Amino acid sequence: MTALAPISAAIDSTRSFTGGHACDTSPSAPPTPCPSFAWSYSRAALLDRCERLYYEHYYGSHGGWSAEASPRTRLAFRLKHLTTPTAELGRAVHRRAAEIALAVRDGAPQPTAATLQAKTYAELEAVIMRGINDPAWIANPRRAPVLHEVYYGGMGFARRRKLLAAMNDRASVLHSTLLASPVWNAAAIPGADILFIDESILITLDGVSTIATPDLVLQLPPDRLIIVDWKTGNTGDISQLILYANAVQAALGARYTTKRCEAWMVHLDRTSLEATTVTPAKVEAAAAARRASVTRMEDLLDDPTHNVPRQRAAFRQATDPNQGCRRCKMLAMCSTEFAGAKAA
Repeated sequence: MTALAPISAAIDSTRSFTGGHACDTSPSAPPTPCPSFAWSYSRAALLDRCERLYYEHYYGSHGGWSAEASPRTRLAFRLKHLTTPTAELGRAVHRRAAEIALAVRDGAPQPTAATLQAKTYAELEAVIMRGINDPAWIANPRRAPVLHEVYYGGMGFARRRKLLAAMNDRASVLHSTLLASPVWNAAAIPGADILFIDESILITLDGVSTIATPDLVLQLPPDRLIIVDWKTGNTGDISQLILYANAVQAALGARYTTKRCEAWMVHLDRTSLEATTVTPAKVEAAAAARRASVTRMEDLLDDPTHNVPRQRAAFRQATDPNQGCRRCKMLAMCSTEFAGAKAA
């Protein structure tokens, strides 16, 4: 295992890092305005997981792409883009699903299983086999991420090769299920229209900027709108799709003429489809949950107008560190009781 430097070598955990209207206020760095606030399901999920992780992800790392940012901010930005094998597999399969959807929309032949497999393998290999000294990772961790297991645990070459083979086997199963999905039968119905393919939708709901990124949105004759979400391992939450449906309907505006809206959660790992009809009552329940989440986020701000967060200490750490902290990408930013980080 690779030895890790103490956390104090990377950051000074006693400092306060927020003040004024800047997210990076270290003396050596120019003021960096805080990011614009926008609610999303993933942002809410991160806050539910750990307030401190939420802070580091959205505020502590902001501006860390700049060479003029403080060492602490650059480190947080680098850690923010650490990844896991499961996450990379999910992203790759989602890209394959988007490629199939584009082919269906354009009337082109669907890619074969072999084509899907080759693309996914190449993408997984690039990430899993990448080390911390890779020039691409050093230059741009957002475009060339490194595994959490490699950064913190020093996973060796042989173990990474074994991991790659296991992920490749899983990818083969997921691709087969993806190609056989009933979603493509629905999309092939005469008169069907694919409205969105893995496209982020930014709208204002209840006065708050909201981001929704449905994997696929189908309009079927005569009056059906279907919101599709691919799942490659985690169980998922159907309320996420209800929120997406609300956002899609708002984005379509006058173009939304369907009378029936459905949410399909497609579990590729177990060949099942979880479907629900989107009703006004379900939309309101999801909207109420979103409003409560927004309120919780705003309670952690010193200045909601400029999205300036409270002091870092106001963002609580997870109550049971042993359950998740050692698997957290921001492990090095949190506490001296955990192993620290390599220099950014």
